[in-house]
Amino acid sequence: MAKEPAFKVIGGTKGTEHVSFDEAESQVKAGHVDVAIILEKGFADRVPAFTGNKVAARIVSDGSNPMAPQVVFGLMQKGVMEGLQERMLVGGAEQMSQFLGDLTSEQKKNLDLIQKQIEMGNSSPPSEGENETPGNTAGLIQVDQVALISEKKGNSMVAYYAAAIAVMFLLFSTTGAGGSLLDEVENGTLERALVSQLGMGRLLAGKWLFLTLIGVAQVTVMFLWGHFVFGGVDLFNHLPGFFAMTLATASAASGFGLVLATLCASRSQLSGVSTIIILAMSAMGGSMFPRFLMTEGMRFAGSFTFNGWAVDGYVAVFWRDQGIDGILLELSVIFGMTLVFGIAARLLARRWETR
Repeated sequence: MAKEPAFKVIGGTKGTEHVSFDEAESQVKAGHVDVAIILEKGFADRVPAFTGNKVAARIVSDGSNPMAPQVVFGLMQKGVMEGLQERMLVGGAEQMSQFLGDLTSEQKKNLDLIQKQIEMGNSSPPSEGENETPGNTAGLIQVDQVALISEKKGNSMVAYYAAAIAVMFLLFSTTGAGGSLLDEVENGTLERALVSQLGMGRLLAGKWLFLTLIGVAQVTVMFLWGHFVFGGVDLFNHLPGFFAMTLATASAASGFGLVLATLCASRSQLSGVSTIIILAMSAMGGSMFPRFLMTEGMRFAGSFTFNGWAVDGYVAVFWRDQGIDGILLELSVIFGMTLVFGIAARLLARRWETR
């Protein structure tokens, strides 16, 4: 299984080869690993399990990625077929003898010969397609799948999609509202404001603050809807983490909207540019499609998007029950984006001051 390209096997945190059950469970709950595979005592005697019902292994996950345990289970079946050929042969013969009677001396002789060939590695290589796992492989190994967190949750995906959709539409709303700068340019209001003592810096700060407050209200309404209507968002038990993430998300989204507004020359240009950029960010960041179903390259690309960090922060709050201490990385990155967006918007807005 360690040679399987789809697996990234990790050892203990102290560099040891073995990992304790408590350490594996904490790694899963914290979201550091997708699954933990626990081999039961006497694993070799329980494989294959054509007719027995003894559990040979457990797949432990947090339940946030429902595909991971299924993929791991399938790869475990493949590992049994490819890595335990001798055990499969002996176990299959034992199962057959229970139903059809003892093997003849000639059959036992042939069985011993094949077993020795497998041990020596002298068996002929399988032709193309011969080493594929059969369609019905559920009997090769009995596995118990355990979801540490999802068993305590209701509708587990509501919190994820509430965050994903809220972040995407927040970007659209703040960008559209930030376009009021372009309206003020066209009707001359911005020019009259600049000749006063207001200044472009304070003007942008006021708009950013207004958009942030509107964004906080918008996200709060969406999560309240998810809590009362769908019942999958435990909002009132996660208020500190929720408001911290919402404030950070709304402030960064507001800064992003002002950057696009100061970058474009007209409302129509802003509409086209913002739609392309926001949809691309949402697709890679998990607002449209869960990131755990994406390829490794897509997940890496999503880590550079605003949506990816915001959704990960909300998932940590509502799924893994993290407080503010557990989302410091997400908060730091998003507030860092807010600062970058603010500086970029101020620099881009200088073109209106120099006219």
